[in-house]
Amino acid sequence: MLSAAAHAALGENTQAVANDAKTIRAVSLVSRSAPYTSSSSTYTKHEMSLAGGGSVVEYTNANDIVFALSWQSPLGAPNLSLLLGNYIDAFGRAQAQSRTGKWRSLHHLNATEGDWSVVSEIRNHAFNGFSYLRSQLPAGFNLQLLSQ
Repeated sequence: MLSAAAHAALGENTQAVANDAKTIRAVSLVSRSAPYTSSSSTYTKHEMSLAGGGSVVEYTNANDIVFALSWQSPLGAPNLSLLLGNYIDAFGRAQAQSRTGKWRSLHHLNATEGDWSVVSEIRNHAFNGFSYLRSQLPAGFNLQLLSQ
């Protein structure tokens, strides 16, 4: 088992994105720097194709910190413990709250805890979602990119 520090989990450094791809059994990993808005700043998009179909995308800012990630998978959720890192407990709390709260849902999750946010949906056994850290978002980053 690899330690959390060996992965490019949400909020952590990107040095181990390749380890993430290997651990989640990605069939490919493509990293692209992409300009956003009209500023000269960039972010890097690390796209991982999953063996069973679907993908995981990790977004890193100029400081090489994973500020957001998204996933889509027709065969169940990817390893969210790995991808969310220190935020997996917050994800668990959000799931528990969505099952017992006023707006109960087993298929949709939209939660915020401090700096962290997540949107997750299960439909016909397919898992889709994204998570991000507001304090690490590059200026002008369009959150709609995460749900595409």
